[in-house]
Amino acid sequence: MAERALDHLAVSAAFMPLARHGCVEKVSVDESLCAQLFLDPEWVSSNPQFIESLGRDLAGQSLPVRLVPNRIIVEVTTNQTRSQILELAAILQSQLSELGSRMELGATEHVVPTTKGGNDQELLRNVPPHHGT
Repeated sequence: MAERALDHLAVSAAFMPLARHGCVEKVSVDESLCAQLFLDPEWVSSNPQFIESLGRDLAGQSLPVRLVPNRIIVEVTTNQTRSQILELAAILQSQLSELGSRMELGATEHVVPTTKGGNDQELLRNVPPHHGT
């Protein structure tokens, strides 16, 4: 079965759970499917190996990922598949966990969706954790 083209909801569903990490200040996904993870500057400075290690893990990925100070930017296009996006999110999740970042339980106040209009925000609030697999 062929994968559907990516949309804002699919990209948000892949990256928004990363906002529960203690080192992530916020996650945003805009209409152009650009996902940004804003990292806590103190955490980044105390974990300098994070950028090097992440760079090695992402070297073989076909997704355009930019690592800038205190931020990870993923510029997704509709040519990528849901599997690729989920794999990238899993790599980020693994790297953060390996370096000691812990996930907060429950809902988070750090998530900042950037869409205006539409019902994507409402859909994201009402999607059960197991949805989309």
